[in-house]
Amino acid sequence: MDDKIRVYIYIDSLGWETAERDAFAKDILPCRNRVRSVLGSDNALFASVLSGKRPAELGLFYPYIQADGKGPFYKFRYLKFLFGAGLHPKCLCNTAFARNAILGFIRKSKGYSADFSIGNIPYEKLWRFDYNDCADTSISGDNMPAHNLRDLLDAAGRPYYMDTSSAPDDFKLDLLNRILLSDKNSFVFVRLTGLTSILEQYGDDSHEVSERLCSYERRIAQVLNILKKSGKPHSLSVVSGRGAVPCARTLPLSQLLDTAGLKRNGGCLFFVHPSMLRLWYEDVSDAESIRERLSKLSDFGNILSSEERASFGADGSTRIFGDDIFLLKPGVQIIPNYVSSYPFKAVGGYSPEDASSYAVFLSSERPPFEPREISDFLKLMRPSSAEA
Repeated sequence: MDDKIRVYIYIDSLGWETAERDAFAKDILPCRNRVRSVLGSDNALFASVLSGKRPAELGLFYPYIQADGKGPFYKFRYLKFLFGAGLHPKCLCNTAFARNAILGFIRKSKGYSADFSIGNIPYEKLWRFDYNDCADTSISGDNMPAHNLRDLLDAAGRPYYMDTSSAPDDFKLDLLNRILLSDKNSFVFVRLTGLTSILEQYGDDSHEVSERLCSYERRIAQVLNILKKSGKPHSLSVVSGRGAVPCARTLPLSQLLDTAGLKRNGGCLFFVHPSMLRLWYEDVSDAESIRERLSKLSDFGNILSSEERASFGADGSTRIFGDDIFLLKPGVQIIPNYVSSYPFKAVGGYSPEDASSYAVFLSSERPPFEPREISDFLKLMRPSSAEA
């Protein structure tokens, strides 16, 4: 690593189409590339960026996975014996207050991060899941079978600053300015997460999104001004993991479960995301029957083939990903789902081949090579003195 100061700002859910439509930072970050994403949660994609590996290689996808034996929520299987507690949607155990109280208890007793949530998961399903908490994928060696960015920066032996905390965006950007003014670090990385909730609440073409992007652009211009005043060689780049797809229509959960025969099938474990259904089968006959039934919903989505799963980075252990992934067509949302009772205005988690899912690489200077997939970002960020 030479004396050049390199700054990377990671913005969750900033899609290529959104950035280009709003001409986001086009004058100050003229070198721009559309970058293919992979399938997974925000944190799984972030781990892919930091490690240069796909979710299948990292063993990360979405936090909830099939439990291997007795999982951390096993005791919830006995809740139904308390006069059927939690089985009816209007039961007191299913009120927002009760669920938040249970969430807080689990979070504290298990030591889970602030990202942990039980959402709308039915209690009679919850006990069959495990929770793969991958909130801070930047920690050296944490959930990483390969070297991640922090490992490489530590090995390089030069001062750096990396902020992947859950602090508000404005706080992080204020701190970023102070860090750069101190002139002590040759590499700086900051993750901003605030755009995701705005996209979910207002949609990608809303005034609120444009306003947030304008705010980001002003702050990035301030950062570039500090870098210029330092008199040192420098570069500033903005990267992301994927874009969000606007909601076009919904698939009622009751229709999905009725068509697939899942209401009557207690043996098949499934997790309902806004954009997909993951399924774990107990026997072959279940798999054949449910696959045949789900084929009737081809207007809404399809079960990913082994080739598609490999292409999307979701071809690892079935305990992590599910025996089958029924992926919805871009813009279709299952409502309600285990995350939300209402549709999001825009959300990620669809096919990486969809135009709205593409991530961004925006930079103040032309990179040594053009990144094609988000796992390529590590090659750009890797310090020159770090071990391969």
